[in-house]
Amino acid sequence: MVRKSQELRPVMTRIPEGLRRRLEREAKQNRCSMNAEIVARLEASFQREDEKEMIKRATQEAVKSSAGAAVVMTLSELHLLPQQPPGKPQLSDEEQTRLSADKDEKSNKKEKSK
Repeated sequence: MVRKSQELRPVMTRIPEGLRRRLEREAKQNRCSMNAEIVARLEASFQREDEKEMIKRATQEAVKSSAGAAVVMTLSELHLLPQQPPGKPQLSDEEQTRLSADKDEKSNKKEKSK
């Protein structure tokens, strides 16, 4: 939430009545003002964007490393990677080849350990 020491600026905005009622209901349930509810929700949305950007950067860096392809596969399986438009590959051919090689290597290690 906003601290009193932070400089606050009034913002006039128009929102649909249904959204206003929902904000009012949530603010009441969370025992805070509508303003505090709106600020908290805006901050949370920006935090999610920041987290997505951090995941994207970490993924790009991981792909550059030898184990990167496995990390990308894990993130992909967890649906944490940004979605690409259909027809546009998420990984380059080189990255896809490295990913396949890593998978094969893991499978071979599992079979040998049995």
